[in-house]
Amino acid sequence: MKNSVFTLFLLVLSIASFAQDSKTKEISGTITYLNEPLKDVNITIKNTSKGTKTNDQGEYSLQANVGDQVQFNHVGFDTVTILIEDVTSVLNIEMDNYVTKLDEVVV
Repeated sequence: MKNSVFTLFLLVLSIASFAQDSKTKEISGTITYLNEPLKDVNITIKNTSKGTKTNDQGEYSLQANVGDQVQFNHVGFDTVTILIEDVTSVLNIEMDNYVTKLDEVVV
């Protein structure tokens, strides 16, 4: 009886471990602005310390789990947040300028 319980426990544990591993996937792509590669874009998984940045060609690669929110940000550009779904593997992002209107200054 003890062997059966132990065997069942190991089976459940291995299935749970396998299911957890299958949720992790590699996400990759290119970040551009006006159809030109954008380097040094910070890419982070929200609420974690995981992250990377784009290379000189605007390319990146990152390990993420299904359900993670990946944020793309760069100085002078709007932050983009994408939810990772089971079918997500390539994320090519076109960044937009961050425009701020300032109040008029009289000298």
